[in-house]
Amino acid sequence: MTVELTSVVERRPGALPASAEFLRRLDVAGIIDELCPVRDVAHLTHGQVIEVLIANRLSSPTSMTSMVGVENWARRWAVPEVFGVDPELLNDDRIARALDAIARVWRRSPARSARRRLRSSASIPPRSTGT
Repeated sequence: MTVELTSVVERRPGALPASAEFLRRLDVAGIIDELCPVRDVAHLTHGQVIEVLIANRLSSPTSMTSMVGVENWARRWAVPEVFGVDPELLNDDRIARALDAIARVWRRSPARSARRRLRSSASIPPRSTGT
């Protein structure tokens, strides 16, 4: 008799498919990648990392997941299946590099155009000046 053992990994999809669709409609990764390009040797773009971080906050808003904990969160949730991102690539150094890249761009004026693009893609009206 031959016994074959297979490994089964169970991951929670939760709201990740809905979050991913919403983020794709907003073109979050595309906008971030346009403003914060990465080197050709990078495994992930900054936009991919930020999309997963947003999904983390949307799916686990009350958890105190630190940058170190995102990798473990991604292993438990269906991040590879929904976002096509290997959880091992979501280490704290990679997350910090993505956040640093956004912070550098945010300090410059072109970030305003990114906010306008995000608002227009989401059909969010600009803030009223309250005159």
